[in-house]
Parts: sequence; C-alpha cells; structure tokens
Amino acid sequence: MKNLFNKWQSIIKLFWFIGISGFVLSGMYLPLLPKVILVFALLATGIIFEFSEFGRRDERQLQISRSSSHAAYWVYTLLTAFVIFREWNKNGNPPEIIYFVLLLAPLIAKTLTSIALGYGSVGSARNWLLVFFRGLIPSKMVDERQKHIGDLSSHIAFYSFLSIASVYIVFYKTGHVGEIWMLLMIVPLIAKTAASLKGNFGPGGAARIFLYGICVFWFLFVILSHGLSLSALIEIIPFLIIVSLVFLSKKFPLLMGIFLVIVGVGLFFFFGGWKNFDVYTRLLMYSLIPLPLLLSGMGLFSEWMGKRVEKAAGSD
Repeated sequence: MKNLFNKWQSIIKLFWFIGISGFVLSGMYLPLLPKVILVFALLATGIIFEFSEFGRRDERQLQISRSSSHAAYWVYTLLTAFVIFREWNKNGNPPEIIYFVLLLAPLIAKTLTSIALGYGSVGSARNWLLVFFRGLIPSKMVDERQKHIGDLSSHIAFYSFLSIASVYIVFYKTGHVGEIWMLLMIVPLIAKTAASLKGNFGPGGAARIFLYGICVFWFLFVILSHGLSLSALIEIIPFLIIVSLVFLSKKFPLLMGIFLVIVGVGLFFFFGGWKNFDVYTRLLMYSLIPLPLLLSGMGLFSEWMGKRVEKAAGSD
C-alpha cells in the first residue's frame, strides 16, 4: 500500500507541475499579487516535495524522479539550443539573452552540483558530454555512483530551468506567450512525465496511463473549444476509440501496440496542414499527439516482449 502511495505521489507531483506550468503560460495576464503567488507555488512545491515529511519517498522513487528530470534536462537543452540556432540563423542577430541564460544557468548549476558531490574526473571533452547527455549517448564509463550524482544534478538543473522560465514568462512577457515558450515549457514536462511513469509502472502501465491522460486532455480541450455540440462529439470520437483500445491492450498488448505505432506514424503524415505552421508549433503539436501514441505503442510492445521473456525463463 505504501509503495502504491509513493508511486501515485510522484504522479500527482508531476501533474501538479504540469497544471501550474499551464497557469504560468497564461500568468502574464494576471495582476501582480496573483503572479507572485503563482510563481511562489511553482518554486515552493519542488522544495516541499523533496525535503518535507510529506514528500519523503523511498530511494527508488527518488531515483525515478531524478532520472526523469535528467530526461527532461536534455530535452529542454536540445530544444533551447535549437531555438538559439534557428533564431540567430533566421534574423542574422543573436536572439534574446534569456535563451542563453536558460541554456547556460542550469548547465552551470549541474556542473557545480556534480563537482560539489565529488563526481570525479571524466577526462576528455567527449566524456564531459556523457555527463550531460547520459541516456542519449550510451556509455559504460559512468559508474552507479556517478549516475546518481548525474541524475541529482540534472534534477537541480531542471528546476533551475523551470524557475527561470516561469519568472521570466510571468513578470516580463507581455501579450501572447508565444510558441517558443509553450514548446520549452510543455515538451520537457511531457518527457519527465513519460520517464517517471515508465519507472513507476513499467512500459505497458506507463503507456496506458499516458494514453488516458492524452484522452482526458483532448476531451477537455474540445469541450472548452466547442462546448456540447455535434462538432465536439465528432472530434472526441477518435479518442474514445483510443480509450477502448487501452482496455483491450491488457489482453492483447502486442496487437494494440502495433496498431498504436502504425497510428502514431500515420498521424505524422495525416496532419499535413501542420506544415503551414511555424516549426515551433509543429514540434509542439507532434509532441502532444503523434509522438505519445507512437511511444505508447512501443511501450505495449515492450511489455509483451518482457512477459514473453519471463515465460520462456519460467519454462526453463
């Protein structure tokens, strides 16, 4: 029971951050006092969950939380570097300094944390890259202690990024927040959520929870956009079908996994109209619909493979 509570406590924390970040993205329209409360809630929540008695979790849960932050860390790092490169190339001038701050400040925090915790020498420049992009670049040169330190430093770096981005958006952005900021805030949180779900519930369980989350999100989006109307019902039908597929996936994980992979890949080509959008909007939309379906299908396939291996080992 305690283990189940710990698992769902981690998920509640993730969705709390996603919800707060959503408010942050619209927070520039609020008066000053609600802005201060909003940012304080975002920054204080992480501290409360990490260090208070309420947020106390076992070592495995802590490691899952921190390793998921590492996944989010390199996602936002790559996205921020892409934004800097594209804006500089498009305009011929360096972009706003805030993007360099978002890239470098968490990187400095990660480096200082790793040094303070005695990460140890990594030698060549290539090995330093392994510190920051571990998981993206496979390596056997990082031991278990260094992995823990690396995940913790990424955890701190990710919260540094969220804090800087939230303060800037709420207090300094005016008007529409823009596609760049929506991309930088939402996609890393999706990555963290997916990694945390996989660590807590395995690939199959993570896929089902993630799919339910997508359906609920889309249902609310459609209802708020169209109200209770025929057009809303038509737009909701595909996601109701996905819900039924999730139920079937418990009995037929391989079949449903293959189907979701095909649907996910197909949607990359089906939404041809997205080609008219800005590249940041396209990346965001692909991250919200086709990519989660594709990864969920792969998760169900991985679950089927795992059960097959266990069954073969048991028969031996």
